[in-house]
Amino acid sequence: MSAKEQEKRRHYRGKPRTGRQVGVSYVTEGQLWTEPHSALTGNIGVGGAFILTAKPAPVGTRLVLRLDASTGRDKRVIEVHAEVRWNTTRGGRDRAGMGVKFVDLDVDSLLALSEYYTSLSAE
Repeated sequence: MSAKEQEKRRHYRGKPRTGRQVGVSYVTEGQLWTEPHSALTGNIGVGGAFILTAKPAPVGTRLVLRLDASTGRDKRVIEVHAEVRWNTTRGGRDRAGMGVKFVDLDVDSLLALSEYYTSLSAE
């Protein structure tokens, strides 16, 4: 089994988390926000996310993500740093995208993500 397959398997959940699709824009770390890529997450958790994109970044790429963590009445965008841990360009059930791990997540961002997840389960 390749290192890429092992990394993907470590993060495999069997089926997507319900209600965890979030709007996201991202750039390569160090790039200006002039031309961000827009996407949706296939699933997301406190530790990382699967980002649906036809052109995933190479493994090891560091990204800056802006996540739409708005709740019913509060608009909130969280900016986090992430590293691409695995990617796939396959179609069908194995949707094209990249698995990212959040890195250097500050306390405020962690609390905002937690609050957002709580709002999902309350709906």
